[in-house]
Amino acid sequence: MISKQMNLENKPSTFTLLLLIALGSVAAVLFTPAIPTIKEQFNITSAVVQWTVSIFLLGYAGGQIIYGPIANRIGRKPTIYLACTVGILGALLCAISGHMNNFYLLIVARFIMAIGTSAGLVLTLTIINDVYNHEQNRKVIALVTLAFAIFPGIAVFIGGFLVKHFAWESCFYFTAIYTLFILFLCTFLPETGSGKDLHALKIGMILNRYYHTSKNKALIIYASMWGLCTAIIYIFAAASPIICISIMNVSPAKFGAFNLLTSAGYVIGAMIARRINSYISSRKVMLLGLLLMTCGCLALLYFSRFSLLNIWEFFISSFVIFVGMPLVFTNASAHATKKVSDKATGSSILGFLTTILAVVSLFLMGLISGNTEHIISEIFVIITFLIWVLFYFTRNIAE
Repeated sequence: MISKQMNLENKPSTFTLLLLIALGSVAAVLFTPAIPTIKEQFNITSAVVQWTVSIFLLGYAGGQIIYGPIANRIGRKPTIYLACTVGILGALLCAISGHMNNFYLLIVARFIMAIGTSAGLVLTLTIINDVYNHEQNRKVIALVTLAFAIFPGIAVFIGGFLVKHFAWESCFYFTAIYTLFILFLCTFLPETGSGKDLHALKIGMILNRYYHTSKNKALIIYASMWGLCTAIIYIFAAASPIICISIMNVSPAKFGAFNLLTSAGYVIGAMIARRINSYISSRKVMLLGLLLMTCGCLALLYFSRFSLLNIWEFFISSFVIFVGMPLVFTNASAHATKKVSDKATGSSILGFLTTILAVVSLFLMGLISGNTEHIISEIFVIITFLIWVLFYFTRNIAE
């Protein structure tokens, strides 16, 4: 087996990992400024158009389970090449669906696109776990997860620009080019796997590894904490364009610009996490993050319930929430796979739970009728409460 020290001599490019881990997030949200336009073109309801986000997350969750065994069988890099190719195909089909005026093709293509781009998260986590020990892991994850703030925020801004100046299909052409660029960069990554497991794709072996790995209590609890944070991110991505563009009558370009506030909040939170992770216990860092998230959620609930919510109050409240989130899940993700021997399988379960919780949350949100700005604030409060509950159960799990 390749040692950590040997891997460190040829460690992967942090910049490439930044782009790779954000691949699915960018693919999920870049088109969101076009949601009102898509809704109008296909003459569908707000609940139906949000399936363009929900079906993506469903495919994204499924991809997490697929790529762990594939990465063990053919290696980390070939798996990335395969996944990016599928992602590019899906993005091009999404664009074609607009030209064909076929909403059903758009849904199918979003699923294909999700299956391909989902490898970004699980393969990045796998590579980091291949190379770094636990303490290094916390710092590297705090750094690379900056991508969740920087790139999706920029993606929404780009999406707003593209929707304003071009047809909404241009969002998917841009995503295909972005994925192709990542594919090129990944050719320079080292192969961090310890060797190809010829039995990794046998059904019995896959089920056995997932069964035994899923019995790890820390993995399930910490992965669920990250998953609930991710649910907030994707619910925000799905609902915020409707709240701001359709209800508040903000232009797509202005919405994209304001959305950079949440990106700034995430960057600040991730930088704080990276700095204080060196000398403060992960539990105390997560506690600080949860307090910030709670304050932001309660502020959003207050403004929406008393009809005081405007564009500034909406994004300032969200800013506070997004500052707190990276303090929680950068530590949760590092602890999740700390004592998991099969890093690819552990990363797959981590990625699956992270995404499936977001899918379920979005689905439940779609079933609730009423004012969208009221619904989102109430759901955020409920999700934050659930994270508090999970945090309570981590008290008996060793650092």
